[in-house]
Amino acid sequence: MHHPISSQQIFNDYFETGSSLLESKGSYNPITPGSRGYLNLIEEDRFKVLEVTPQHFSYLEDSAFFINRYKNIKILKIENQRGLFSKKDTTSHKVPKLRYLENIECVYLEEAINWNEDSLWHELLLMPNLKYLGIQRFQSKLKDSEKLTLLLSKMKGIFVSTIDFTFPDFDKHKPILEFINISNYGKNISEYLKTISQYALIKDMTLRGVVLDSSGILYLSKMKGIQSLRLNSIELSHTSHLIEKIAQLDSIRFLQLSFGQKTVLPDNIHLLKQVEKLHISGNHRIKNNVLTGVFSMVNLKELNISGFSDTLMSPKIGQLKNLEYLNWYYEGKTLPNEIGQLKHLKSLTMRFGKLKTLPKSIGKLSNLQTLDLTWNNIEELPKSIGKLKKLRFLHLDRNNIEILPEVIGNLSDLEQLELSSNFIRYIPSSIRNLTKLTKLRLDQNQIIAIPDEIGKLANLELLWLQNDRYEDDYFKKDGRKPRKNNDILTFPASLKYMTSLKDIRLAKNGNFSSDILSVISFMPQKFENIDLSECNISALPPKGYEKLRFDRLDLSKNKIEFIPEDFYKLDDFNSIDLRDNLNPFLDIYLESGTQLMVKGFEAGIFTLQDLKKRKDIVEALMSLSSRYHYADGKNPILTFYPLALEIDSAKATNLLDLEKYADALFEAGRYKECIRPYKLSIEKDLKFCVVFTNFMIPKLHNMANALLYTGDTLACLNIFGALIKRFDVPLHAEAGLLHKIIGQHEISDSLFIIAEEQMLKTINEENNTLGWWGNELSLLEIYLIADEKVKFTNYLIQLKSKSSPDIKSQMLLQYFILIKDAVSGKNISNEIQQLENQISSNEISFKNWNCRLVDIWSSNLDNGSQHYIKLLNTLICKEPLKK
Repeated sequence: MHHPISSQQIFNDYFETGSSLLESKGSYNPITPGSRGYLNLIEEDRFKVLEVTPQHFSYLEDSAFFINRYKNIKILKIENQRGLFSKKDTTSHKVPKLRYLENIECVYLEEAINWNEDSLWHELLLMPNLKYLGIQRFQSKLKDSEKLTLLLSKMKGIFVSTIDFTFPDFDKHKPILEFINISNYGKNISEYLKTISQYALIKDMTLRGVVLDSSGILYLSKMKGIQSLRLNSIELSHTSHLIEKIAQLDSIRFLQLSFGQKTVLPDNIHLLKQVEKLHISGNHRIKNNVLTGVFSMVNLKELNISGFSDTLMSPKIGQLKNLEYLNWYYEGKTLPNEIGQLKHLKSLTMRFGKLKTLPKSIGKLSNLQTLDLTWNNIEELPKSIGKLKKLRFLHLDRNNIEILPEVIGNLSDLEQLELSSNFIRYIPSSIRNLTKLTKLRLDQNQIIAIPDEIGKLANLELLWLQNDRYEDDYFKKDGRKPRKNNDILTFPASLKYMTSLKDIRLAKNGNFSSDILSVISFMPQKFENIDLSECNISALPPKGYEKLRFDRLDLSKNKIEFIPEDFYKLDDFNSIDLRDNLNPFLDIYLESGTQLMVKGFEAGIFTLQDLKKRKDIVEALMSLSSRYHYADGKNPILTFYPLALEIDSAKATNLLDLEKYADALFEAGRYKECIRPYKLSIEKDLKFCVVFTNFMIPKLHNMANALLYTGDTLACLNIFGALIKRFDVPLHAEAGLLHKIIGQHEISDSLFIIAEEQMLKTINEENNTLGWWGNELSLLEIYLIADEKVKFTNYLIQLKSKSSPDIKSQMLLQYFILIKDAVSGKNISNEIQQLENQISSNEISFKNWNCRLVDIWSSNLDNGSQHYIKLLNTLICKEPLKK
């Protein structure tokens, strides 16, 4: 049954840490009015925050009636999310009509917005259910205002952080304030506390990153109604004085102490007899007498210790007879036997420590429900652990456990058993007794077989037996033993009885059988996740997919070459991952049954008429068309976009990514066709206030080249000129060559001179930091296409006299030597063959070299020279250049 979240829980969850909203609970997912999927997301209970900037104000007003329908939306965050290149906000913004938001109980204002503050306070006052207000990072001091005072007096909770603000004296308006959170990062807040101490109703206070002097501590002690006090990252000189004053707060039950580097935890902490929940943390050693004081706080029900080094647990821990929750980042190797005296303990958490053994007395914790010892060095579990009859959650991940004892089967109430990254080889048959188990993690162990008894776990929802890809790296960092891998080959037939199972992961088990899919297909439930990636699966079952139901299926990184026809008929899923298998046709990630059907269409299983029957076929085709990596190396947009156009031209055009389509046409040599989509894409970009040159330049460059290849040299030169002048793109050599071809020799000569100067400067500055002669050979190319024969010959001789930095540079230098010979009328057929053999034997790649300029330059040479240069360009750039 769903229970609506309370106002108090909102404030506590959001602001009790004293951090900014951006650092707070991740469970409060924000959604933005008008954003993609907004209308669907707002219906989900997990979304409780409405996040808006001034750009959304009008939409917020227009959709207030719609928003009010959803009781889960209780928090409104307003921020001035300025752009990357913007300065202080100078735009005047009208305060939206917040009064119409009926369910909003908490408003959080982050970042200054240039608006009338009085209008803002007035609008907030008119909100019918507003109880909590947060203000952070305003650029200027908040002005004293009657409306602000009235607003604050009506708030049940206030959060203020890093702002210049003075709490008002409520002479006219009696405040109802119960919760307050102040985060001012290093400021002395005595004056704040002086005013706040007059608010008799305060129950919950958080102070973070502030300085407390003796006056502030005195005012704090006057707040007799405080039940919860959090002092986070506090700097003060007299901690003992602080504890004495806190001890005078009879109502206090929860205390959190986190001091800065200069502050030492006081040793008179034992005075806090009334405290039931104590959280202490820091960045230094804790004195033994302080812990002794903590262990004398016999009313403690909850103790959380973290951030201290070399802390050891004293046998006096047994004095905390009422303790129910113990969370300690503990660095000792053992625990005292007295831990077993904590008869009321419900939860014991000691993560990221050095524990090596557990005392037998652990079995005396008869009320223990949670035991979390993740990331320690435990090698063996005592048999007494089987006596923890009420244990529900056992987390022992990342330890050194080799044997899982049979007594584990005695934990009949166990719901979660997490043992990932240990050295366990066998799963005991007593596992069958854990009939309440919903989660079992044994990933990254050394298991070779699964017992048939696992089928008795009828309530199990999650079973992880995979091996992690990067696990060893984590353990090498802290000197732990390297992990090994599970090597499970098959799964027992009893799997079919596990009808609650939703998530099964077997990735990276050496040679796992795909027959598990046949078993799963006859199970009644729908799986959330099936992970069989990297299992060396070579073939899938030929039939039996009609009843297979899942959200996600991962078959990536296997050795699958063929997909059975029935597999293409799978429909009700969110993703199938077939990437990195042996058949390039299967190298794809699919997000719907319709996308899988398109693959079936390509395989000849479905017809175009079959595709047209699917409502989302156009979306599927256009989604698949945006994938760059494809089986035959061709861009799929050239195949799927025409199909989508045929089915629904309007929808296909609306979904088309113009830039990707233009790029695909350009890469395919369809230059005339790519010009218009490039033009439309560029026009679309120009509608934005900020043009990102990294996106604009490649499009303009490709469009210019497409114009050149279709015979419009002047249009190409116009774009080149704009790229040179407006974006400082070094296209002087290309532009110079084109001006030369159309007879504009003066412009051509000046452009070649600039190109030469730029390249010489680059060569001098970089001093061959590329590791090959990329710049030097580019300069040689400039001399070639500029017909600077003397400079070309002299620089060629200069480079030949040097030792080339790598084999690629050596081969490209030979390329230019052969071009020179070809132009002089020599027969270089044998030399080209020799160069081809050298390139092949050395497996040289010239992916960073482009032959286009030489190809254009050679178009005015005699046929014989053109022939040889075509051969050379094909050899270096692999494919004949398209004209």
